[in-house]
Amino acid sequence: MAIIDQERLLEPGYFSNQIRMARRFFNPDALESGSGNYRIVSGGMEICIPGYKVLRNNFNYWALELVSSGRGTLYLNNRRFNLLPGSVYLYGPGIPHQISADRGEPMEKFFIDVLPGNQVQESFTIFKHLLLKKVLYSHSLESLKRTFEEITEYGRLHTKDSNEISSKLFEILLLKISETSTEESIHESPAYETYMRCRKIIENRYIDITSVQAAADEANIDISYLCRLFRKFDTQTPYKLITGLRMNHAAGMLIRDGMSVKRVALELGYDSPFTFSRRFKKIMAVSPQVFTDGYRNKQNKNFFVDPRLQPGEKP
Repeated sequence: MAIIDQERLLEPGYFSNQIRMARRFFNPDALESGSGNYRIVSGGMEICIPGYKVLRNNFNYWALELVSSGRGTLYLNNRRFNLLPGSVYLYGPGIPHQISADRGEPMEKFFIDVLPGNQVQESFTIFKHLLLKKVLYSHSLESLKRTFEEITEYGRLHTKDSNEISSKLFEILLLKISETSTEESIHESPAYETYMRCRKIIENRYIDITSVQAAADEANIDISYLCRLFRKFDTQTPYKLITGLRMNHAAGMLIRDGMSVKRVALELGYDSPFTFSRRFKKIMAVSPQVFTDGYRNKQNKNFFVDPRLQPGEKP
């Protein structure tokens, strides 16, 4: 069992052989200068295979991490915590810590490494709370994931304002954690398990599931209960999740497969291209035709950018 090399941890391109996949950025400029309450040094996502383990007595920066799937164990100052989806924790200079993934399945986690300003601990109570070396459990996992992903996206851009945007997003992330987290996990409750089962059904079958009622039928639960589950554990309705997934898929059919708007509407089961176009515009903010034309003609080079791509990479 290998242990991650602490000295090389933040070198670009260095990953432990116990990480199956990683997507990260490293911003050395933040070490010299930055704006806002936080200077974002590094961040990203990594999928840790069973048996993954990192052991440190110290870390150069404050690292905020979110477990998004799988399970693991955290030892923080000799205290043991179970890591579950939604677990949020912080470690940094002078704080011994050990993180390991369970043997059963890979553990996916997001991380942001920061240098906080002098006033941060007084300004953000959640940061101060995390400094007490406790693990919090958020009931709004998808919302936190999206903000971690946004910080990673801007961390890779290296534009004039990307550092400041990343700093502000990190403050938003802390406020979200404060709003949605407790010291007791809700993720082992029967209700949460039902929510996750329903969400996975939608994510796996959104092509065939065209309505909230169809999703409830597929999950064999009442539609009103499905909506209550999403109100409790998510930041969007099941309808918005279904429609968003279907429109993202439609975007791929338009620009990747070169299908016409009429053909995409037919393939996705809409009764008319007009109905499909109206749904598409509500999610994407532009009509399918404008979306396609903008991508193909490259009228705006940033019109459709996959945030997971490195600068210069092609979709």
